Amino acid sequence: MIDAVTAEEAVRAASELPDGVGAALGTALVVGRGGPLVGAVADVTGVFVDVALGGAPDEVAVACGRLAAYGAAWVCVSALAGPGVPAAVEAVDRRPCRIAVVGAAAGVAEEWTQSAMGRSRGELVSRAAALAAQGGAAGVVCEIVEASVVAQKAASLIPIVAVSEPGSLDEAADRGAGVALVPPGASGRWSLDALLRHSG
Repeated sequence: MIDAVTAEEAVRAASELPDGVGAALGTALVVGRGGPLVGAVADVTGVFVDVALGGAPDEVAVACGRLAAYGAAWVCVSALAGPGVPAAVEAVDRRPCRIAVVGAAAGVAEEWTQSAMGRSRGELVSRAAALAAQGGAAGVVCEIVEASVVAQKAASLIPIVAVSEPGSLDEAADRGAGVALVPPGASGRWSLDALLRHSG
């Protein structure tokens, strides 16, 4: 995850990443700086747009298509977008961009999903995986412990997990994660070999 305030800082941070490790851009950067920032970072490395887009299917499709046109390699769509998932997949079909579905954002506590959504994290991720498989998406964003849930729904889906400490890369790989989102500056504190091996 790129932790930057300005577009210049984001591009500089992306350019310092090792080969084979892409940049995840979160809400503050993508919403604040938009597609041109995605394009500038995409000129340096692969871009994972870590913003769960939602809304009407045509709006989701337009947003995903624009981010793909700027060079995003991955764009996240909220499972709540429902029919927006296949619309997003269709919008990026002719570009080297994949869609990831977010059922429950990484780091959201089980207690919150139970009280606010009336479902466990596992149920939300399972539904997101089913929607992703039906809609033609390539991946599902989930916690490490939920990666196997994604694999059970559809072997073709790539579990995308956020990791918080160096040892969790091995656990993520053991559970079948295909992409690991690591904290800012992780390559300096973590084993570079592990990052390259597990970053998908």
